[in-house]
Amino acid sequence: MFTLAIDRAETRGQLLLERAELLGRFHDALARADVECDAFDRRSGDHARHWYARLVVTLSNRDLDALGEIIAALDRIDDGSYESCVACGADIEREWHAEHQYSVHCSDCAVTADIATLVPR
Repeated sequence: MFTLAIDRAETRGQLLLERAELLGRFHDALARADVECDAFDRRSGDHARHWYARLVVTLSNRDLDALGEIIAALDRIDDGSYESCVACGADIEREWHAEHQYSVHCSDCAVTADIATLVPR
C-alpha cells in the first residue's frame, strides 16, 4: 500500500509539470498573438480579430484536449479512482499506466474501446 501512495504522488507531480508546460505554451502563444495583432493596421481590425480567433481555436485543438486529460487524471488521483478501469472496474495495470497516464481503461478494455471506434455503425 505504501508503494501505491508513492507512485500516486510521483504521477501527480509529473502530471502537474505537464499541465504547467501546456499552460505556459498556451500563454506564450497568446502573448505572441497579441503582439502580432497589435502590428496589424487599424484599418484591418476585422482581419486581425479573425486571425486571432483562428489562432486560439488552433491552440485549443492541439493542447486543450491534452490539458483536459491531465486535469481529469489529477481528479481521478484525488478521488482515488485513478487505478480503476471505468469500464470493468478492475485495477489498471501499473505497466499500462506507466505508458498511458491518462488512460481510464485497463489494457484489455482500452483495446476493446479502440476496436469499437474502428467498427462502422
